[in-house]
Amino acid sequence: MEIIKKRIKELETEKDNILNSYPEEDGEMQTMLAMGNMRLSMEIKFLKELRDILIAQNKIERILCSANWYDDGVKHVHQPTNIKIGYVIAGQRHHNCIYTFSLIQKDVKKEETIKLQRTEVQGFLTSKNRFVGRKLATKIAFEANQLPENGHKIKINQELFSEDLY
Repeated sequence: MEIIKKRIKELETEKDNILNSYPEEDGEMQTMLAMGNMRLSMEIKFLKELRDILIAQNKIERILCSANWYDDGVKHVHQPTNIKIGYVIAGQRHHNCIYTFSLIQKDVKKEETIKLQRTEVQGFLTSKNRFVGRKLATKIAFEANQLPENGHKIKINQELFSEDLY
């Protein structure tokens, strides 16, 4: 996926360079530039469609939702594939996961609950049934093209927040 994104960027740069290098040329040169521009546009469109097909076929891992992992030292069934002990609570936003945790635990002031709450790791669930931390989630979201192009700009080495996605 990274190769596709890199190639799209290269082609868009090449297209911009063509448009900016020969502003006023003779008719024959303009025709050649238009043909080159059209070829680049078609290749960019093809690569974007290929990227979308790969995403739709679930070949590319995507971020599904916010999730918090609590390590209670117990093996539970039906957990993400990479969680061997503890359990994961999913929600639209992390505060939804925290609220669900408080409902499950009922007595949030109980020493046992406070101890479990300290094991909390905030992250995300993926389309490949994995729980991932915020930094890895950023990389996955970048590769799956899930981050909006307009709006909040996040760098690949930063932690992902659900607000970055939706």
